[in-house]
Amino acid sequence: MAAFLWTTRALASLFLGLAIVAAFPIWVACSVLVSDLKSEDSQLVRLAELAETVDHPDAADFRTEIQEFQDGVNNGPTHVRNFLLAAIIVGLAATGLVHLPDATASLRWPGYTLLTAGVVALLLAWLAQATLPDVAGGLVHPQVSDEAKGVVTELLRDSFNPGIWSITIGTTLVVASHVHASRRRQKAKASPATICCQ
Repeated sequence: MAAFLWTTRALASLFLGLAIVAAFPIWVACSVLVSDLKSEDSQLVRLAELAETVDHPDAADFRTEIQEFQDGVNNGPTHVRNFLLAAIIVGLAATGLVHLPDATASLRWPGYTLLTAGVVALLLAWLAQATLPDVAGGLVHPQVSDEAKGVVTELLRDSFNPGIWSITIGTTLVVASHVHASRRRQKAKASPATICCQ
């Protein structure tokens, strides 16, 4: 019975963890876009202005998409960002609560989930910074290509922060779980009579 219960809890945590790992980079992307478009000095708007320097179907489509995205930023991406954030928080809480009263596992599973999500988010942010500036440079006139690349690089500059915070918090939880497990083992060794009675 105990083995079945442990397996059920582990599978539930694994499922929730995978869902959080998948949702976290999407939340990061939405957060970056919404924050930029709500700022007075929007890099995406600047990029759309640079795209006007070339008469190319892709550039025209890009300008239209940016305008539509900016017009609906409060209705679409903001709601998606808020929903994903709430889902991630609830998922992390469930990942820990499902293991109660085992405090060690309740700390460790959310910790490993945040660690994994942070690593994935950092890798995707690095990949975006390595590729998207060149893509943006191809949408504009060659004379402003370098400026467009700089705009995209600036836009993606803060995309690393959520991944770093996720890794930091995840590491803290994992370390706390190991500390708790170590203290529990030391306490068990110090009171063998208690174990016998249990």
